[in-house]
Amino acid sequence: MKKLFFTVFGLIGVCQSVFSMSYDEALLNHLYFEHASVSAEYCERNRFPTQAAMARWQLKHQATRREMLKVIQLRMVERGLNKKEQEVLLAKAVEAHRNDAQKHNAKKMPNCPKFDLQLKMYSDLMVH
Repeated sequence: MKKLFFTVFGLIGVCQSVFSMSYDEALLNHLYFEHASVSAEYCERNRFPTQAAMARWQLKHQATRREMLKVIQLRMVERGLNKKEQEVLLAKAVEAHRNDAQKHNAKKMPNCPKFDLQLKMYSDLMVH
């Protein structure tokens, strides 16, 4: 599996134009995925069921998430980061985006009763 993983990312380096998403767009999409996740967690804690809607949304945007992660991974490879450095950097990005989402939720709580509409908003904001 690891060999396939690195082979795919090696091909990505050769065929960068395959992606329709820029690095900045990939980072924004990452932020939207984290916002959706944090919002779902918030709603669940407040007794609004969101797991089914979140699972459907994640499945629907699985290809976008995969492309987003490939674009981010490619940038890290281009910058010469080794596997461990890439993992650390991605973990820091997740933490930063989750913190941003939590701060946003503290100011403007998610619309839990209409969580599907909130997910649609994130879908509309993302680059596909």
